[in-house]
Amino acid sequence: MQKRAPRIWVRAFAWAPHPVLVVLTGLGVTGSALYGVLAWLYPLEESLTRPLRTWAMLVKSDPATGLLHLAVYAGLLLIYLLALRVVVRSVASQSQLLAVIVVGWLAMSGIALWIYPGESLDIFDYIFRGRMLGLYGRSPLIDAPTILKDRPFYGYVAWTEWVD
Repeated sequence: MQKRAPRIWVRAFAWAPHPVLVVLTGLGVTGSALYGVLAWLYPLEESLTRPLRTWAMLVKSDPATGLLHLAVYAGLLLIYLLALRVVVRSVASQSQLLAVIVVGWLAMSGIALWIYPGESLDIFDYIFRGRMLGLYGRSPLIDAPTILKDRPFYGYVAWTEWVD
């Protein structure tokens, strides 16, 4: 008489993820890797030691670097478009798709937290203006940051003489 495998093993090996989830997970991992390239090129420490520098100031100006940027951005765009197409044509349940989308977004956002802000230095202005209102009791709608030039983080403000 032949011995049967316990039911738990049969269920574990019979389960297979939906092909759409596999494709979306692969796209998410690939996108995270591309964001990892940016994190490697522009570490967050750079923005903290050299304020008001954009990516153009931090990277070598040569064709190879330009091609690398083009490849990363084109790759990310392609991944986004493929993921959108897969989601639109998908037959998987909404909750599974939502889980994959949220996990992919969290992974890419988590990597992006360690990347230099890039070409937009506005985040530093937002932080300083929030401190103006919250810590120093000055309205950024009335006062320009120059009145607080002796305060921490002022060196990171790009729009020093403008009110919001």
